[in-house]
Amino acid sequence: MRSLLLAGVSSLLPFAMVSLAGCSAASADPAPESDPPPAVTANDASAPVTVFPTLHVLPNDTYSGFDGAHAFRVPVAVYGGGSDVKLVASDPAMVDIARAALVDPTGDDGVYFMVTTKKSGAVTLTAEAGSSKASATLTIAAYTTDEYAVGAQRYTNAAASGPACISCHSPDGGIDHSPARLASAKDTDVVTVITTGILAEGSPITQVKHKWAVSDAEAAGLVAYLRALAPRGFVASK
Repeated sequence: MRSLLLAGVSSLLPFAMVSLAGCSAASADPAPESDPPPAVTANDASAPVTVFPTLHVLPNDTYSGFDGAHAFRVPVAVYGGGSDVKLVASDPAMVDIARAALVDPTGDDGVYFMVTTKKSGAVTLTAEAGSSKASATLTIAAYTTDEYAVGAQRYTNAAASGPACISCHSPDGGIDHSPARLASAKDTDVVTVITTGILAEGSPITQVKHKWAVSDAEAAGLVAYLRALAPRGFVASK
């Protein structure tokens, strides 16, 4: 299984923008946000993911949230550091970091960490392998429990604007738009796809209708709710 964090090699965003908050019957292959490194192509599923010869943290810019009541977890991958690599936070009071494992790691030599937020703000995540270091930024938005509740209501129930989001994005085989796919998507990008059906790179979703007339409160709530979904594709923690 190619890295969830390498959908498009350098970013989660292209895949995330295909499969957000509407009902979808199918998804397109993700287009890379930027040219992939020459060691492997974005669609080469046969070669292991060894595209970074030096220590590298993905996503480079990661997004999550915090509301004081729900668990917000987001995966981060480290490449080029070996199995003993560590990931540390510039402010340990803001996040908890634990090793994570893909359900199917075939073709992926990354070391994964699950980051659980503890407060809002920005924190630097630094991978350490011997004398080498590499960093990425995690931005944690401040959500409210009311926003989460509004998002949960729209996500799980049909409305005049369309079906319940979960009808096509069920964790039981539905299209994934959990934090495993949305980690590099800004909140504004998520809202844009929900309300316009236009991907971050400017291309429209053409396979299905993916433009929803949600209120501002519903849009904000859906973002909060999506951020708090359990990241898919990882072995459940004990």
